[in-house]
Amino acid sequence: FTLKGQLDRVKARIDEGANSGRKELLIEKQKLSEAKLAQENIIRNANETLSEYKRKIQAYGEKLATMREEYRKFIETQQSILIEEFVVPSEDNFVCPTCKQTLPEDAKEQKINELQVNFNSDKESRLDEISSKINANISNGKAIKASQEDLQRRITELEGNLPQAGERHKEICDRIQEIDEILLQPTTTPDYMTDNEYA
Repeated sequence: FTLKGQLDRVKARIDEGANSGRKELLIEKQKLSEAKLAQENIIRNANETLSEYKRKIQAYGEKLATMREEYRKFIETQQSILIEEFVVPSEDNFVCPTCKQTLPEDAKEQKINELQVNFNSDKESRLDEISSKINANISNGKAIKASQEDLQRRITELEGNLPQAGERHKEICDRIQEIDEILLQPTTTPDYMTDNEYA
């Protein structure tokens, strides 16, 4: 061990002690900078998600409005089908096209019954079809409404969390600023002569 080497080690120890805490502050600042970026990502992602959810809710609202209009038309169609009544054809419809003679009464009755059965069957078929459309419209509307409500719940939750993320971001930025102010202060040059080992 040379005296110069020993003095250099003591001097390094004194220098480190005189500016103690700077290294720890730099490490803390680095960790805080990473936390700041993470917090900014959280806030940005939350805002993007909120925008997407709001767009979807608007689209769902437009779809529901269209479906309400379809429902109204389906109900009108159903009502018009329901009020339809069988009308007995006029006597002119019961003339033989070949010989131009009126059909016998029993053949006429049979034809009227056949026409009425066909009318009722067609009416029932159309009512079943429109009822299926109404039920599908209602079911789809309920599903869309549930999705819309779920998105609204998520929006409320995200909007509730955003202020906390913003506060955390501000706390991190404030601490980084404090560290920067400390680090901007000039380093102290130690008085080596006051150290017993160096003197």
